[in-house]
Amino acid sequence: MVAAEISVADFSRKGRTANAAVVGLGRTRRILVSDTLLSSFPPEEVEVVLAHELAHHARNHLPKGLAVQTLLLLVVFGLAHATLGAASGPLGLASPADPGGIPLLALALTGLGLLVTPLAAAWSRRLEREADAQALAVTRAPGAFVAAMERLGRLNLAERRPSRLKEWLFATHPSIEERIATARSAERQLAGTA
Repeated sequence: MVAAEISVADFSRKGRTANAAVVGLGRTRRILVSDTLLSSFPPEEVEVVLAHELAHHARNHLPKGLAVQTLLLLVVFGLAHATLGAASGPLGLASPADPGGIPLLALALTGLGLLVTPLAAAWSRRLEREADAQALAVTRAPGAFVAAMERLGRLNLAERRPSRLKEWLFATHPSIEERIATARSAERQLAGTA
């Protein structure tokens, strides 16, 4: 795999938030790092954030995530089509393509979307945990990881400990508290091997 290009994004014009992300596919793939992260985080914290993003890059998380999203969309559209087909006769529609079925289609897509959203969120959290573990293993800097998570949480106004239901339904990343606990565990393991 080709090393990822790193580009700096101008976030400072719009506020104080900081972030980094893998974007693009194929030759357009790059790691985007906010100027606010580079200017307000110490080098060791920037390093763990970049290690996290490089883990996403190295493990092809973006294409895998897109594949899962595509599969879920196909399932949703297939089930919505089947629902319209099954209901068109009893509802007096001429066919599933009858415009009178639009409210049913909207209802089916909404319901199915609510069912698959937690699956997509769980998949995303799985990839984020994997990238966190890789970043901690490569950098061996759990203290810097904790400090970066704390700083990112403050700057981005992240909820440190969302409710279980909220996290399960919508969160694409583990909570700040969970990520810090993971780093503390890695810190204890490193201390045990030293």
